Amino acid sequence: MHGRIAAAIIASGLIFSSAGAAGDTEQLCAKEWDGNFRMQEYCIKKGQEGAADYRAIARTYQANSAMSRALSKCFQDWTEGGLTNWRMAAYCGRKQAESYERLR
Repeated sequence: MHGRIAAAIIASGLIFSSAGAAGDTEQLCAKEWDGNFRMQEYCIKKGQEGAADYRAIARTYQANSAMSRALSKCFQDWTEGGLTNWRMAAYCGRKQAESYERLR
């Protein structure tokens, strides 16, 4: 699924590596904002916040198999070439959680 990051889907939720998330974010931001260091810094900050948000959502719903599947899909949808866009994975996770809570 995702080479460098220890992100395995298990029954209790996601195992998550902060170091891997930081590496993904730095690589994605450097690629997206090549030569624009101000935007790279902003992008990295938002990516780090996204990784923390995603981790918090995953912990909240770790015992919920339906939400674990939804979060797994967010992770998969926003991972390309072995790098995860944590800002967008977190956005996806928040939207899934909001809808899940409204439907309960």
